[in-house]
Amino acid sequence: MKWVILFNGLCIYIFVGGFYIDPYVFNKLQYGTFTGETKEKAVLILPETDKEKGSETNIPQGYQVCMIAHSLNPWTTKMFEGIALQFHNHPVRFFILGVTDTPTEAEVLSREHKTMHVTVPLYFISREKLKKSPLKANAYGDYICILKNDTLIYKGEADPTTRAIRFLSNELQP
Repeated sequence: MKWVILFNGLCIYIFVGGFYIDPYVFNKLQYGTFTGETKEKAVLILPETDKEKGSETNIPQGYQVCMIAHSLNPWTTKMFEGIALQFHNHPVRFFILGVTDTPTEAEVLSREHKTMHVTVPLYFISREKLKKSPLKANAYGDYICILKNDTLIYKGEADPTTRAIRFLSNELQP
């Protein structure tokens, strides 16, 4: 009888841990926050876009949502573009921040961006600058960062995008 109770308790603990606790622990290890919410000072000066080679762009005040990508996964990129379309009536600027170290990597990302016919602008950042930035994460895959003015307010996974959408919707409500 004692073992049955202990076994049932262990099963319940594993179930609750697997479905409710583990995603929060994973987020903490990957992004430094349990829920995605954060309040870190983050000033973005983007080196160049695929259209404006050699120029620097200051990101304007307000809400900015960027997807950090080492390569453009078609599924994730199109989901991110879907978020941008969903919030097109709101004062939010969406862009993709491609992580590159060489001009060749930038050309490959730019070519992928054009091939997918993505309307969200593509900017580039070096791995070194990203490591020094509050936007960095321990994840190698794509992830989403939401900034409000000069503050990083959200950092989390790009696939699935449900948490980022829910967070942005709550943030934009009056």
